Amino acid sequence: MAVSRSARRASASPGQPRAEGGFILAEVLIALGLGSLVIAGALAFQVFAVRRQGEMVARARLSAQGVGAYESARRALAAASRVVLPAAGAASTDLLVHLNDSPLGDGGAILAGRPRRYRRVCLRAGPPAAVYSYEGSLPAAVVPCGQPPRSSDEFSVVAGDPGREAAQAARVAMTFYRSAGNQVTFQYAIQEGPVPGRVSRRVYGATTVQTQGAL
Repeated sequence: MAVSRSARRASASPGQPRAEGGFILAEVLIALGLGSLVIAGALAFQVFAVRRQGEMVARARLSAQGVGAYESARRALAAASRVVLPAAGAASTDLLVHLNDSPLGDGGAILAGRPRRYRRVCLRAGPPAAVYSYEGSLPAAVVPCGQPPRSSDEFSVVAGDPGREAAQAARVAMTFYRSAGNQVTFQYAIQEGPVPGRVSRRVYGATTVQTQGAL
């Protein structure tokens, strides 16, 4: 059977290149696969970066709470002229000191003309547990730890997550021990709440402070 010249020109030979601008199915599938890998890699990197950022924020927050607990107790003891709590030879989760107050407890001031004040650092057992700081003028209006004081006094949370659910909040412990006279040792430990996939971080410390002249 004879085939016309025009028909032979119309038929594509096996070795003849296809028309420019066209794509075969294999190329399309490869391009889609490569694009999917790029997108998956970008998403994985973003998830990793967000997770790392969250870990850094949590680490910084935990360190800040440890510093806050330590500095609140150290600052109170460093300026104390009289330790009220804990009693000599006793341990307590409540530290109460007087500033510029006579160690004799007679209501007199050590430095005339300067105010007599108090500082308090205490642990509320919870749940969730938290460390609070109080400061104000004497006489001190002592309230249960964690409750707001009178309006003229300063009040703050220095460690813990009192606003979170107990299961997710940081674990906080703090103890004060007064061996005798003007020497007080305090210990603290703060562990962040449960974190899926890794061990919770923990900060802790112990310090002994010799106050100015506590009795």
